[in-house]
Amino acid sequence: MVTDEEPVVPLAKSKKLVVVFDTNSIFTESGFYILNDEVKRLIQETRENTSLQVTWLLPSVVLQERIFRLQQKASSLLDRVSSISDLIDHDLDVTEEVLLEALDRRVQQTLKNFELEIREPNWADIDLKQMVADSTDRLPPFNPGNSEKGFRDAVVLETYMQILEEPRFADHHAVLLTADELLRKAVIKRAKAYDNQYPPGSIEDIRGTIATISEELELELVKRISSIATALFFTLGDPNSIFTRFGIPARIQNEYESTFLSLPPGADLRNTYTPSINPSRFVQKEEARFHWSNQIVFPSVAYRITYSIGPTSSSLGLPPSGSYSTDLFSDEPGLSSSSTGYSSSSGFMLPNPSYTPISNGRTLFDVVWTAVYSEVDGFTDPQVEELIFRGTEWS
Repeated sequence: MVTDEEPVVPLAKSKKLVVVFDTNSIFTESGFYILNDEVKRLIQETRENTSLQVTWLLPSVVLQERIFRLQQKASSLLDRVSSISDLIDHDLDVTEEVLLEALDRRVQQTLKNFELEIREPNWADIDLKQMVADSTDRLPPFNPGNSEKGFRDAVVLETYMQILEEPRFADHHAVLLTADELLRKAVIKRAKAYDNQYPPGSIEDIRGTIATISEELELELVKRISSIATALFFTLGDPNSIFTRFGIPARIQNEYESTFLSLPPGADLRNTYTPSINPSRFVQKEEARFHWSNQIVFPSVAYRITYSIGPTSSSLGLPPSGSYSTDLFSDEPGLSSSSTGYSSSSGFMLPNPSYTPISNGRTLFDVVWTAVYSEVDGFTDPQVEELIFRGTEWS
């Protein structure tokens, strides 16, 4: 019996896929872009896959939300322009209209470069009465709290459902790229009767879906052995896990230590915390050898340091705990820089530093590895093929 939490898993019988983006899957605070770097990389990687045809759809409500956020950000630049004009005693002749026109050109160029299709739902086919009832009853994708929230997610859901029913995509698999758990639950409940839908997921999930379709494997098989691969790659305290056995911490430590010293503009100090390890993602299959990728994510916070003159104390001038140290994978990393303090023996008055967080970051690594798989023996002969530094993203 299929429940709301058990999505129907289709067979990978088609090599055509349509991917629908939710707002949170493309969001970025970096620069003036409607797409984050991960989505751009996903689209570029998929273009290299000649065996799979992918259509990328952006619901109109998602695009409108991203444009609104970027317009707000562009408008905030006007105060800086005014300050610069005062300083150099010259009118830079930059108006809000000029900024918004430049933003629109960038948005349109992005849509063209990444071949994004804007999808407006057929509003007449949306059951507004049912949507209102779901909102009142706080059913997914609406937030269960006191404040009603989830209208845009509901429109994304309706857009996705219409795509499942559209004749144009009858020979496509369709998947929603989202990080929102409530929206995911709503999609699973509504779309379970459609044999052309794949369960909604994150970018890493979509990469696995794309690889599964390309290899003409059943998603059910890949999902089943993915959990085994995840445990094989990393199990806490297991010295035989690939993560420990092949010295991944030491390799990151030795080969990429300098990457943890980079800072976003305006920052003076960076704190990097204990990483998380994402589940294994299926990449491809060559005879009996399966290729997998695990992403390692180091969260960071960047700070601006300001100083004030006065006597220090044990509660002043201390940078936030959790900074990057020589032990990247320790639970309590040491401090990445020392603070300016004062010597109690000399009694000199020295600047007291204070730390203001200005940006959150993620430093990404992919570990590509392979192993032979059989139903009898499971995974055997694991090998690490590549350690890839994906960069640091600041928001």
